[in-house]
Amino acid sequence: MKTSENSVNAWCRLPVLLAVAAMVLWQGVCAGSNVWQTSFDTPKPGALPKGWKLTGTSRGVPVASFTVVTNAAGSNILHMSAVKASAGIMCELKKMNLKKAPIMRWRWRALELATGADGRAEGKGDQPIHIYVISGSLMAQRCVSYTWETETPRAATQSFSLFMGVFEDTWWCIRNKEDGTSVWFTEERDVAADFQKCYGFVPESVTVMIFCKADQTKTQSAAELEWLAFATEASATNAPRGTGK
Repeated sequence: MKTSENSVNAWCRLPVLLAVAAMVLWQGVCAGSNVWQTSFDTPKPGALPKGWKLTGTSRGVPVASFTVVTNAAGSNILHMSAVKASAGIMCELKKMNLKKAPIMRWRWRALELATGADGRAEGKGDQPIHIYVISGSLMAQRCVSYTWETETPRAATQSFSLFMGVFEDTWWCIRNKEDGTSVWFTEERDVAADFQKCYGFVPESVTVMIFCKADQTKTQSAAELEWLAFATEASATNAPRGTGK
């Protein structure tokens, strides 16, 4: 489903656009190794993980929280929460080439879903976690993204653009309320294929951005991300993930 740039719901995503613009100015040239994986190391308690930067904040809107916590196995994971709030963090994928490592895998769980949220509906576009993969220049930004929704059906997808196509995103609902809370899922998605399908090209350098939102519904949401990685090929032992099935 293609959403007009005049859509009110698209304009509600303006903080994401501003975050992507900031990313483009901050992003350097990626080269080298074809595999990348998160490492949620943090220089001190309460700090953002190393290599990640806060983004997507808006004046008058509380800022969502992103903290590193330790799980039962002793590994660092990313915890995010929003109380009538919104924000994201972003990381430039240095030494990673999407053409050589097209498969994104991640392990996540929702802890709390924004009440009544639905990414398809005006004024209800809140998610406990929304993962963007971003490419482009300041004047031509292209994104594919993957969400954990509340009411939105799994596998639902929507595209929108702003500023006469300067910013474009296509998102897919991977999980929703039917998957419960506090349950871990491991996903797998061919991000390169999504870029090719949506925009007709596969970028080399990309940035990952993670959003947590509950500002439109004025409720609260929370999620955790254990890890996120890019691989050269799809898993041979697991069924494809990230399809919403």
